[in-house]
This record gives sequence, structure tokens and C-alpha cells, in this order.
Amino acid sequence: MKADKITEKFKKTGKKMAAFGRTFRISFLLLFLAALTAAAAIFLSWRYLTNRYYLSRYAQGEYKVGTEERLVQTINRPEGYIAAYNVGNGYYMTGNYEMAEAYFRYALTLDIPEGKECDVRVNLALSLIGQIDFEGLETNDDILYAISILEEAREVLLEVGCATDENDGHDPEAQQLKNEIDKKIEELKEKLDQDQGDQDDQDDQQDQQDQNQQDQQDQQDQQNQQQQNGSSAKEQKIKRRLESQEKDIQRERQQQQQQKEGEQAREEAREQASGESGGSDGGNGGAENGNGKIW
Repeated sequence: MKADKITEKFKKTGKKMAAFGRTFRISFLLLFLAALTAAAAIFLSWRYLTNRYYLSRYAQGEYKVGTEERLVQTINRPEGYIAAYNVGNGYYMTGNYEMAEAYFRYALTLDIPEGKECDVRVNLALSLIGQIDFEGLETNDDILYAISILEEAREVLLEVGCATDENDGHDPEAQQLKNEIDKKIEELKEKLDQDQGDQDDQDDQQDQQDQNQQDQQDQQDQQNQQQQNGSSAKEQKIKRRLESQEKDIQRERQQQQQQKEGEQAREEAREQASGESGGSDGGNGGAENGNGKIW
């Protein structure tokens, strides 16, 4: 009987302990949920206050992105895209379009509520366009590069229907930007065609100038050849004249030599004839010679 009472007492005690355990678990769970809710509320409040502070500084023209960047690098939920979006805006306003592009692209990888993605895409397209130096498009390669960037920005707006080719995109700002991009692309293509036409005209003019120079050079060479040929003919003529004169001189000298030889021969013949005539006088000749008379 006593044992039964003890057993009954243990049963009652066990039931009380079990009830206490259930109560403790429920209380602990409720406390944990309350703590989690409080932590979430604190985080959301801190996130909200941080965002409001950033936006207030942003509105005052102070685009300091340090706090927002730390949020991007640590806790990105909930609405983690907001931090990346804000940092992208900050970099965009300071002219750092490359960093702005990077953060806008990162924001698109996060969970974005419906109706907010187009805002990110518009700013991403603008950050791409901001990297184009429209005043420095000096060569065709520069123009082609600018067109490629504009087409990339255009595709960013078309991807989820923020803008369309039919002009019925569900975001008016994105549609307007897309239309402006199309106009700029057309303008650059016309400039490219004009520059190409001007380059072709310059090439044609240069080819014509080269041809004219070649024709002038050929004409000059022909004149030089003619002059050279004329000079050669004149030189040949003078040479032939000199040769003819030299031959005449030699012929005249030969004639003079022959005439002189002929005169010498005749003189010798006369002398010989005179000598023979003196010998025929006999003694008279000797006497005369003896007397020293000269005939």
C-alpha cells in the first residue's frame, strides 16, 4: 500500500516535470523568437537609418559611399540591392563610371522587388554611356567603340522589357533613354559613313595627285631623254664635222707635201741639168772657175 502511494507520487512528480519541460521549451522558443524579432527589428532600423543618412548626405551632394560599401560587403539582406544601388549612384555622381557600373551590375544579381529593377538598369545604362568620351571621337575606331558601348547600354534596357523597340516599354524613363540611345547610334553611324566618304575622297584626290606627279615625272623624263638624244645628235654632227675638217687638213697637208716634194724634185732636176750644161763648155768653164767667176 505504501509502495503504491510512492509510485503514484512519482507519477504525479513526473507529470509535473514533463509539464514544466514543455512550458520551458515553449518559453525558450518564444524568447528566442522574440530575441530574433528584436534583432531583425534592430537591423532593419539600423539599415533604414543608415539608408536615410546616406540619402540625406546624397541629397546634399556628399557622395561618400564607405558606409554603404561596408553593408554590401557584410550583410546584404533584406533588400540587399539597395546598398549596392546606392553605392553605384554615389560613384556615378563622382564621375567614377566604371565602379558605378560594377555596383549596378552586382545589384542586378540580388533580389530586386518588381518595379525596381528598371531603376537599376537605367542607371547601369547611364554609367556605361558615361564612359564614352563623345568629344574625343577622332578616328573611326573611336566611333565604332562608342557605338558598341551604346548598343550594350541599349540591350541592358531591353532585357526585361523596361524598354522595347516598339516604344511600349513598361518604364517610361528607360524607354526614353533607349530612344535617345538609338538616335545617338544613328548619328554616330552617319558620322562614320561621312568620315568614310571623306576618306575615300581624300584617297581619290591623293591617287590623282600621285598620278599627276607620275605623269609630270614621265614628261620630264621624256624631255630629258629628248634633250639627251638631241645633244647626242648635235655632238655626233659636230664630231663628224671635226673629222671632216681634220681629213681636209690632212689632205691639204698631203697636197702641200706632195707639191713641196714636187718642187724639190724639179729643183734638183734643174740643178742637175745646170751641172751637166757647165761641163760641156770645156776649158772656158775651167778658166772661168779658175778666175773665180760665179755664174
